[in-house]
Amino acid sequence: WSPKFYTRETGLAQAPRVPKKKLSFARRWQKCANSMSAEHIAEHIQQQIAERGGLYRPSSITESFAAFAHAVDWSERWIQSLLLLSAALIIITLALGRRTNVQIGILLACAVGVALASTLNDWANSNWERFSKQNYFDASGVFIGVVYCGPLLLTSFLVAVNLLINTAQLLVKVKKLQFEREKRAKSRNSAQQSTGGIDTPGEPGASARRRRRAA
Repeated sequence: WSPKFYTRETGLAQAPRVPKKKLSFARRWQKCANSMSAEHIAEHIQQQIAERGGLYRPSSITESFAAFAHAVDWSERWIQSLLLLSAALIIITLALGRRTNVQIGILLACAVGVALASTLNDWANSNWERFSKQNYFDASGVFIGVVYCGPLLLTSFLVAVNLLINTAQLLVKVKKLQFEREKRAKSRNSAQQSTGGIDTPGEPGASARRRRRAA
């Protein structure tokens, strides 16, 4: 038995409407997962990823660097060797900062290395199985740009700073030598004028006086 009510419009007996309980997100997901197989769930996830434009995209620079750091296997020997060579190049650049010829040589080497980055990326993309566990060398060149070109550009910047410092120091030395020469010339002129070695206008010099006395 259930209570019956008459409506004014139809006059028919209807059972009272019981409000449905709202399920939580977890319950709805569990209910949906129970009704779907694993293959259907995987297809649904792939479809959602495709609709959102591919893989997950970081929203900030910090997340981008964190995702890059987690994606790279830093325990591989060739990556560690590349980082050690980059660190050694930076140390040499800082240690030999006063030698202009060495700095110019390092700058030229860095420029050649950056110019060959695209060629190295293409070669590594075709032969990555020889030395790496996974392929880091995609068409965009993000990995080789960060790990390989980044230290070279940093080294080039340090070389430019060292060359500017050397140029400034050289200009200071040249100015000091110029001031010293001018000071010596002034001191010599003042000494010769005090001893009469230089002929002043309207007066005979010491050499002319000596010649007259000898005659």
